[in-house]
Amino acid sequence: MVEITKHFTSSVYIVFENKVLLHVHKKYDMLLPVGGHIDRDELPADAAARKAKEESGLDVEIFNSRKYDNFEDGEKMNFEKEINIGEFCNLHYVNEFHQHIDFTFFAKAFSNVLKPAKGETKALYWFTREEIISQTKIKTSTKKYALYALDNVK
Repeated sequence: MVEITKHFTSSVYIVFENKVLLHVHKKYDMLLPVGGHIDRDELPADAAARKAKEESGLDVEIFNSRKYDNFEDGEKMNFEKEINIGEFCNLHYVNEFHQHIDFTFFAKAFSNVLKPAKGETKALYWFTREEIISQTKIKTSTKKYALYALDNVK
């Protein structure tokens, strides 16, 4: 029986002035958000911010629509802290023997000046809503998340 390995990853759709950033992935040669594997002992949101910096050179503020401070009764929970697990989470095949469990994040950039670390990406592009919709080389799931980012990250 063949074992299927699963790795945890974080991806991040970065927004700046009504444009969303996608890059041509160096391995898969397709337009995707920046992102990658979550390192050991790293939280998903920290991995998203790290990969944003490595692959684009951007400092970002990770978006979080969930508010964990208090629950309806006003009582704080007794854990160390709630963690941001992203807005979406999906499981997808990389190949027939390997899957990624991806925590999907959205973020606001403070600049549009791109300075990726050497070897991190083939190319980076800022897309408007209209360009996302009309671009035929972007997968449907990537379009869905990119449009969500443009609608929700201000």
